[in-house]
Amino acid sequence: MKIGGIGISSNRGEDAYIPGPAIRRPSRRPDFTAACWTLGVLLFGPLPAVAAEKPAAEKPAAEKPAAEGTPATLCPIPTRTRPAPPEGAPNILLIAVDTLRADRLGLYGHDRPTSPHLDRLGEDAWVYERAVAAAPWTTPSFAAVMTGLSPGALGIEGEPLPLPREVETLAEGLSELGYETAGVVSHLYVGRQYGFHRGFDFWDQQNAGGHTYVSSAKVSSLASACLDSLSRDDRPFFLFAHFFDPHYDFILHGEHAFGEPYEGNLTVGKNNFEFLRSMARQGRMTDDDRRHLLDRYDSEVAFTDAHVGRLLDDLRRRGLYEDTAVIFVADHGEMLGKRNPRWIGHTQFLFEELIRVPLVIKLPRSAGPRAARTGRVEDVVSLVDLAPTLLQLAGSSSTDDRSLIPKPGGRVSGGPVFSQTRRWRSLDAVYQFPYKLVVDRKTLRRLLYDLSKDPAERRNLASTQPERAVAMYALLQARQAEEARSAARLAPRAEPTLSREQREALKSLGYIQ
Repeated sequence: MKIGGIGISSNRGEDAYIPGPAIRRPSRRPDFTAACWTLGVLLFGPLPAVAAEKPAAEKPAAEKPAAEGTPATLCPIPTRTRPAPPEGAPNILLIAVDTLRADRLGLYGHDRPTSPHLDRLGEDAWVYERAVAAAPWTTPSFAAVMTGLSPGALGIEGEPLPLPREVETLAEGLSELGYETAGVVSHLYVGRQYGFHRGFDFWDQQNAGGHTYVSSAKVSSLASACLDSLSRDDRPFFLFAHFFDPHYDFILHGEHAFGEPYEGNLTVGKNNFEFLRSMARQGRMTDDDRRHLLDRYDSEVAFTDAHVGRLLDDLRRRGLYEDTAVIFVADHGEMLGKRNPRWIGHTQFLFEELIRVPLVIKLPRSAGPRAARTGRVEDVVSLVDLAPTLLQLAGSSSTDDRSLIPKPGGRVSGGPVFSQTRRWRSLDAVYQFPYKLVVDRKTLRRLLYDLSKDPAERRNLASTQPERAVAMYALLQARQAEEARSAARLAPRAEPTLSREQREALKSLGYIQ
């Protein structure tokens, strides 16, 4: 295994790792997948559509949750020679939701019923109170999840770059262990163009339709079909299911609506993201407007939770739930115009509502009695450590000693935790709980917060605790030097070429200007 092999905390040297043809999927995979999908449509007819639970003018109708066709046509897994998996290696289901704030979920204290299915999952799992994303936007955050390396060590700075070929992905590592692998995603920034497909036997990103597309039902249905394909024999599987709908634009879904009737002037959708941002920045957004924005966001969260719940229920119906490690995570959160500088979106800041994310890890029953597999983890943890954790669960003996699985008492050992953004700003954060330091790399301004007393990050303690601020800044400087050495060993790579439609979709989401 080479997760983290050229990055921080590695002791395996500088040799580049390029997986062989038995692991790397051939470039014909998109055509083969498309052909199988087309064959399914020809044999069984097109997927019927039904109206999504929202006003029709806000988004196109979502497609019917139940996909037509057989698992073999919907999610074909090729037959090939694979290594024998480690004895007792569990199935792994990684569920990720884009743009999901932890504080809008019931299992993190939200008072609205936005997440009954995730709340139920949390009862069977370790729930991490202070999980920190490596970055407040999609590509660098998921790159860290899928490689075990920070964005800086991967050389991902301002613009999204493909994953380095020298770095093994989580899917490649699990495939090397004998796992069958499938990925179903719904955002271009975690797609094939950026190398996230590497190591997957089956990869589907047809639901990466941008902010005007409701995708959760299709993602859940296709992921369920993959469960059938992947569980056809006794070989363990890795399934990655990525949901997008909480991302802008924020839609009221009828059966998941919250709040009082709204009669203000706020409009959402219609490619007006920059208009919403200007309203907020200029102070023209009222308290009622902001409440309505939160109502819409909560509705998206509840809608997505319902379709995540469908996938989890399918896992239970197939008798796979108890023996599967189920991980739920988000890549980042969202700012909704309340705090200064009244920002709507993500990418640019390192506030808690952006980088404190939900993380739930349900272990298989082979991991021990229920009491040893459930509880709350209070320590600050990083999503960078998720890939090594899953490889250890799968039976790998060659990952470095980074695990998010708690020791007795619910503690996770580890040092400081870091996050960063280079998207239009250049900010770094380091946690030594309860303290968090944020540094602007251009101005060197330092913001020091005591999160135990000031969870909203309102009181900067840098001037009253200068020694602590200096010591934590030294940690950041050492980290940046390590990341620079790691990134320097990578081959140069360029941004992928995107179509005009893809660039327009990213622009409508606020990712490019």
